[in-house]
Amino acid sequence: MNDQNLINIWKGSSRNIQLNLNYDDLANELKRKANQLDKSIRKRNQLEIGLAILLLPIALYLFCEVPYYLFKSGVLLMAVWFLYVIYKLKKTRGLKTDFGTNASLKHQLNKQKRYVEEEVKLLKSVLYWYLLPPYTGLLLMISSAYFHRDIHWENSFLQGLLSENIYGHLVYIIFLTALYFYIYKLNMKAIAKDLMPVIVDIEKIERELGTSEK
Repeated sequence: MNDQNLINIWKGSSRNIQLNLNYDDLANELKRKANQLDKSIRKRNQLEIGLAILLLPIALYLFCEVPYYLFKSGVLLMAVWFLYVIYKLKKTRGLKTDFGTNASLKHQLNKQKRYVEEEVKLLKSVLYWYLLPPYTGLLLMISSAYFHRDIHWENSFLQGLLSENIYGHLVYIIFLTALYFYIYKLNMKAIAKDLMPVIVDIEKIERELGTSEK
């Protein structure tokens, strides 16, 4: 074996070592970002599911106590939505990847990418599954309360909820509209700032892995 062959072997070995180091760095950085993202998603899910569980009995109570069909329709829509939120968030959560398992890096990358892509789809469609149903339900309830605003309720909670004047109902509607628009903008910002960079990093590692195997 001549000197040139030894040099070529050394260069090839150095390149493989460098690639392995790069993969380790990229994988560790991705793991850190994935864990950070997952922590944020988990906190959000716990809050949303907790609120849904808390508000569901209140919705059922209002459905039983208030006799107006328009109000009942709004409350029923809210109750169904609470159940759907719990189902939707738990379903997406099931795609989470646990890094550091015996699965190959490629498999973990693919699963993590699917998990983040599902989160992107979840947030992009937030207007249809998360905002419009409760907004519609609340509008039905507010409209019904306005039509029956002169009714006196012995229950102080129902009296305060259903006997507001027209200005109070308008304030409710304006507040809800502004709040839901703000929530929508926050979700779009989360896609651009938190989720898409993770997908870009995963695709970068996948390209590196594909190149090294050729």
